[in-house]
Amino acid sequence: MKYPRVALVAVVILSFQLVALTAPFSSNVYDKFRGAQYSNKGLLSEEDELKLAAQYHEQLLRENRFITDRRVIDYVNKVGQTVAEHSLRPNLDYKFYVIDSDQINAFTVGGGRVYVYSGLVRRLTSEGQLAAVLGHEIGHNVGRHPLKSLKSAQKWNYLILGGALIGGYGGAGLASMFSSGVILKHSRDAEREADFLGLYNMRNAGYSVEEMNATWKILETAAQREPSSFDKIFASHPPAQERYHNTETEIQEHLRDAVGRGTVDTPEFDKVKALLGGGRVNNRPTTRRGSQDDDIYNQRDNRNNRDDRDENDSSTDIRRGRPTVMDPNGEEENIPYIDEARAVLKKDGYRYPRVLGTARGNALGDGKDSLVVVFISDGQYRALVSGDGEEYHLATSSDSRVLSISHFESAEITTVARTHRPAVVIKADGKQMRWVWNGSGFDYFNSR
Repeated sequence: MKYPRVALVAVVILSFQLVALTAPFSSNVYDKFRGAQYSNKGLLSEEDELKLAAQYHEQLLRENRFITDRRVIDYVNKVGQTVAEHSLRPNLDYKFYVIDSDQINAFTVGGGRVYVYSGLVRRLTSEGQLAAVLGHEIGHNVGRHPLKSLKSAQKWNYLILGGALIGGYGGAGLASMFSSGVILKHSRDAEREADFLGLYNMRNAGYSVEEMNATWKILETAAQREPSSFDKIFASHPPAQERYHNTETEIQEHLRDAVGRGTVDTPEFDKVKALLGGGRVNNRPTTRRGSQDDDIYNQRDNRNNRDDRDENDSSTDIRRGRPTVMDPNGEEENIPYIDEARAVLKKDGYRYPRVLGTARGNALGDGKDSLVVVFISDGQYRALVSGDGEEYHLATSSDSRVLSISHFESAEITTVARTHRPAVVIKADGKQMRWVWNGSGFDYFNSR
């Protein structure tokens, strides 16, 4: 039997429509990521990825204050390493850092380097939620999203692949690329994929999958109550409500056996959160604790609780200079001005010193930058200021060049408000020590 040509076309179209209507339909946006394979193929090599991440880290050290309390850093790294070990890229050399900022943010620059803001940690209520945040950033590393974002930006990708930036002589080019934020700008699908990978990262590491949804609820509430606290990077993320729906759908369809299981929280999380100025876990907004925690919580600005004294023992306050702190993982190569610090110590006759931290600013009151170096030599903590061709040693006793401390936290150059004299402040053992410039040397004042 012959059918008119138009009728045959109509039958074919109708058949396709019936197939479409009867075919299984999935509302799970994570389905597109299931079974994906990941590698650096077509992107930067892993070696170059690591180099680029290290250079980006240098930029971040110059532009941000980093938390250096070992109790905080060791804890965050412990959680992050646990989650990373159970990811699809477990052999990457992951490093986790906490940036001192009230902003709600976390990001990665690739190469295993993950950064979380103290403001975000303070708003979380469990270790499981921290694992969810770190798991998401680890997911970006698994998916090579920073490298894919870089590749999509043709201008920078051309320079990178041509070796013009990674080769060690990119200079202003690297700074310009980093400031553009191109590595941090991911598509919404990339963010969804990182959520998907992060969910399984934390599940495989033994954490409760429900804590990821608890995280989305916290972010949703925070977005409504304090939208200005969110970093602009979050504009590229799907809304928290959608992320909750996506995660809940995945849990109900594929992870029901994980519901009610896994680690939710540990006592250690509460302790670390307190060190960062957050209250204990509860459903009420947390408030900052007093000045005792401020000493522990590195470089937190709490002028109302300061009790510093000037050289006449009259009340005063310290105005912040440009603080720089030790590398959170104790790696000298990542400490700002490390080469200059080593040269100063070598000139002063120290053999095999270990640099802990540096700070740069107008420590001698001459309008020029001086360098503060805190280091260990012969098993003793020491510090000096290098400026105007001279080295001035800082000590807690007039008859030695040694600092009587056991745990260094940070160093900074400040100004005494009343006298406008430069001062060096070193925080250690939960206390603050201060040396004030007298025109020819430094006078040691209170330790509290």
